[in-house]
Amino acid sequence: MISATDVEQLRRDLMNAEKDDREAALQRLSGWKPTAIDQAGAHALLEAAALAYPEVPGTYPASPNEDLVRVLWEHPDAADPRFVEHIVPALPADAQLAAIRLLASNPVGAAPLADVLRAIGDGRLPLSPHFYPVLLPLQHSPHADELAGPLIALLSRQEWTHTAGSALLAFARSGELNAAQRAELAAWLADELPGRLSALANYLSEHGPDARFSEESDYATSRAATGLLLDLAGRTTESRTTGVLLEAASHADPWLATWGILGLARLGAEPPRSAVDATAADPECRLAVVEGLAELGQADLIAERWRTQLSIAEANMVRWLSFPTELGRPPTQIEHLQTFRIDDDGHPADLFLFKFRTDPPHWSAGKGWMTGVSGPFWQDGPPAAQSGGMTFSRFEALDSRSPAEHLKTMIGTLTEWAKQQADDAQDEPSQQP
Repeated sequence: MISATDVEQLRRDLMNAEKDDREAALQRLSGWKPTAIDQAGAHALLEAAALAYPEVPGTYPASPNEDLVRVLWEHPDAADPRFVEHIVPALPADAQLAAIRLLASNPVGAAPLADVLRAIGDGRLPLSPHFYPVLLPLQHSPHADELAGPLIALLSRQEWTHTAGSALLAFARSGELNAAQRAELAAWLADELPGRLSALANYLSEHGPDARFSEESDYATSRAATGLLLDLAGRTTESRTTGVLLEAASHADPWLATWGILGLARLGAEPPRSAVDATAADPECRLAVVEGLAELGQADLIAERWRTQLSIAEANMVRWLSFPTELGRPPTQIEHLQTFRIDDDGHPADLFLFKFRTDPPHWSAGKGWMTGVSGPFWQDGPPAAQSGGMTFSRFEALDSRSPAEHLKTMIGTLTEWAKQQADDAQDEPSQQP
């Protein structure tokens, strides 16, 4: 059991500016994650996180404040939530965000968290999440009664729109929002979204469709937030959002049109067939619209050619390539090269090999056409949207190997990765309760 006395000794050691001493102290702090912490110890950690420490070059982090809070993520109920709320203004920014996430992780922390969010919303606590997943725990443990109001107010603060919207979307998906909250949210969205959609459409009109993925503007960030808000608009089940969802369904950006289509379907209004076909034709949007309409019992709105296993495999490949850790965007072009039949756990299955490329200034453009594999997809069943976990690319040039050699190399890489993961899991020491 970690006590206040233990924390006091750690705090003194962290004040040492010697690199070896700081690293040893941080290692000891990390070792506390699986160890029980009493309330006095938890409060002492938060108080220690509010102190100023000498920065030690060559160590990460240079100062330990955030780590002092983050160790409590493993013990979300150790500290009194009101104490956490009280200490937040005294913490450095990253430690503030860590403390807010701590409140979001505590089942009884909703009321203090609501007060902190109100302080952010009215400017008393100037703080930006800057991509920090500060409210992520709310997606698994929603508390809409106390938090929906402060979150709706935060939507107006541009730096918080995506974070607050994601939490509200989790509430809407789980049916946690009451009628009054849905009406308040729908009213804000109906006023906000037309301006966003118009601005994005004007930008594309001026710069062309490739501007969707430009790293030289904030279009991609605004697009992501607007798509999330459109998804939220459809889930309010309020008819006052119908007009803006119709506007979105005809947007020049197929990704935004996708969420307009799905929102209309959720409201019971049949989306325009032409818009459905245009979004299904776009590999970036295809899985979202196919899966979304199928979930709503309206898969028949999608033309059969976009529901074949090959079309779904292509969309699955594009989704993987779009991850930030991969291309970070859809490829400029993608084409099917060859289909390989394999045995997957006793089932005949297809692996689809694709070639794809990007345009400058993307980092991969100089490689020309590259290869990737999507699948496996079992043959003994209807087309599946989810692959068997072998969708992958080494981003190797198409002309560097034959199609069969590309496939063999990618499977080899995946096999080695899986083996390494298994070995790492075996090497981890078991934790005693």
